[in-house]
Amino acid sequence: MCIRDSNKVDAIAVFEDDILPSGGWFLWTSFILSKHAKSTREMKDSILGLSLSNLQINELKFPFETWSPGIMVQDYYHLHQTPSSWGSIFLCRPWQEFREYAAARMDPIFENEEIGGVSLEGGRPGDPNFHIQELHSNWWSGSWKKYMVEFGYAKGMVTVYPNLKRQNIGLVLSLARNGEHMKEGKHGRNRAFQVTELASFPDILDAIHFSKAATLNGAILFDIYFQTSTLKRMKQNGVKYIESLQRKGPPYSEIASLLSFPRNPNIAMRKEPSHRYLGYNCLLYTSDA
Repeated sequence: MCIRDSNKVDAIAVFEDDILPSGGWFLWTSFILSKHAKSTREMKDSILGLSLSNLQINELKFPFETWSPGIMVQDYYHLHQTPSSWGSIFLCRPWQEFREYAAARMDPIFENEEIGGVSLEGGRPGDPNFHIQELHSNWWSGSWKKYMVEFGYAKGMVTVYPNLKRQNIGLVLSLARNGEHMKEGKHGRNRAFQVTELASFPDILDAIHFSKAATLNGAILFDIYFQTSTLKRMKQNGVKYIESLQRKGPPYSEIASLLSFPRNPNIAMRKEPSHRYLGYNCLLYTSDA
């Protein structure tokens, strides 16, 4: 279920069934993974994956706000702590760790709908012990991305997002079909923030040719609150989050062990992840060239 590029970096491509990729998506992926391979160990360990769609909204606030990395991002990509769910490439190691976390996190004891109140959109917060301050994702129900937000925040991990010529250009195009999270009315406003133009091969080749840095280390980084930050600061916040779970004792300390680095190998998975959340199609591509 992995992509392996010439640097032997393993990753998986996760495409929902209404995602249309650019013909150059794998070229872009190889370009970013080559920078990952040359980065420092700290940076490598901090990359959750890369997104083929750009980031145009802050969906972690309610109501949503439009967003752009702005002129401070001079290169063709930037790093963001918000995970991607539209055309995502996840590195295999963090993806496997996330699956274990999500399997345990989705235990019914943590998602009791009687706990807490009701959000402005009708979502329920589940167990408030997992809440991250001020995030709208605390109230999401029926979304695996809620757990990935927690996972990435706790581990201080980031996603590489494209920053091509115009904000509406991306490496994937969402057809925005009605489904679990894309509905007219309640979530129909999401369509206003879609990528509307697929990147062409010239767009991608320009980015590869004119990219300024050989590694990801010099990239501008944004935290979960859409503010510029550093890996050190984000990891410090993640440690505080994990420690807050540890102090609560079982079963929260077991969840904290799944988030700790290095991982505690004695903590077993509670159950297999629900296909409702994690059963996406994965593309396999292997190249030893």
